[in-house]
Amino acid sequence: MSRDSEAISYGYPFFYVEESLNENKRTEIIVAALIGFLALGVFAAAIFLAITFDVTIFTVIASLSFIVFIICLVFLVGFTRIHNKKKRTFARMLKAIDDSDVGLSAEELQRISEEIQVRIPRPEVIYRKTKKVKTYQAKHLQYSGEIKGKKCPICKLEINKRQDVLGCPNCQTPFHYGHLFIWLQAKNSCPVCGEEYIIKN
Repeated sequence: MSRDSEAISYGYPFFYVEESLNENKRTEIIVAALIGFLALGVFAAAIFLAITFDVTIFTVIASLSFIVFIICLVFLVGFTRIHNKKKRTFARMLKAIDDSDVGLSAEELQRISEEIQVRIPRPEVIYRKTKKVKTYQAKHLQYSGEIKGKKCPICKLEINKRQDVLGCPNCQTPFHYGHLFIWLQAKNSCPVCGEEYIIKN
């Protein structure tokens, strides 16, 4: 199983954005592909007719249909490159989360947080401005329960005593500090119980 497919099955907070971007572009891609194939078919037919009947209009049609095909091809290649760049950024953010053994440093969290805000549009921003969400200080959410054998619901890795661990104020589920912080940057609710809150350092 690849790292990206693991991230998808674990439900990382950034995947829903990637998925929604794909849904928004799916129609445009299908239309561009259909127009491109249609233009290629018209091009082939026009070339055949131009050679068979030696008529100038078929040569013009062939030229125009080939231009339309090239435009569609450029659109599809451009979209693929942009999409692949977003997937690489997404994978890099997941790697930064997984590579952190004892939690992310403040600088790493800030950098990842800035990348998220710059690269991924978040529809919740409008919702957050209109609805008052509970705010907690990170020190007040320190998890004090037993952590032996418990796993972080976000990364699915076991939590150990060396790591900073926060607990949800509602369901008391333990999370790695860095993972919960990043999750709440993308969605302002607990991934387990759905309680809405944000964390301030």
